[in-house]
Parts: sequence; structure tokens; C-alpha cells
Amino acid sequence: MSPVQMEVVARLQYPAVMGLGWGCNSCAAGAQAASSQPHVAVAAGNHEMVSRTLHIQAAKVVAAHAASIGDALLGVPLLCSAGLPQEGVAALQEAGLWRYAATLTAHTLKGDERSAALDRWAC
Repeated sequence: MSPVQMEVVARLQYPAVMGLGWGCNSCAAGAQAASSQPHVAVAAGNHEMVSRTLHIQAAKVVAAHAASIGDALLGVPLLCSAGLPQEGVAALQEAGLWRYAATLTAHTLKGDERSAALDRWAC
């Protein structure tokens, strides 16, 4: 495992402490109720969408705050766990951590997202 991967894995462990909703009991209860009542299925699906949206917003806020205090690496695992690796790459590039950004680009981005990240190197 590379040093970058070890850093990402180490930093991924703290969101559970922050209570970002992983393993939340209300999700399981909503899914169980949805199987017996059709109108609850809509509510359960909405709950998952709201939970995902909140996760993305929390990841963006924490990443922005971490970057503002000079710790760009802190927010990158959150952005990746929220499905926003391209924003994690951008945060690393803005912080001048080009080697980490290159590794993350190579392992997570495809197509147009990869092209956009590589274009920032050309500037």
C-alpha cells in the first residue's frame, strides 16, 4: 500500500466518530416498513436521498474548513466517500500537493474528469 493510500485509509476512520449516519438504525427501519406499505417506500427512498445530500454537503463544508486552516488532506477522504473524487483532486492541487493529486487522479478519475484534472497541470 502506498503512503497516499495509507493516509487516505487512516483519515477515513474518523467520520464514524463524527456520526455521519453510517449504519443508522432509521435507515433499516425505513426499509423494513417500506416492504409492507407502498406509501412508506417513497418516504424511505426520500430518506436515503436526503441522507446522501447531507453527506455531500457535510463533506464539502468539512473539506472547505480543513483547507482554510491549512489541512487539505483532511477533507479529501470525505469528498471521496461522498462520491466527489474530482473535488478532492482539485483541493489537493490547490494546496500544492501535486503528487497526491496525481495518484488520486490516476486511481479514481476517468474520461472527462481525468482530462479536467490534467488540464489544471498544463496551466
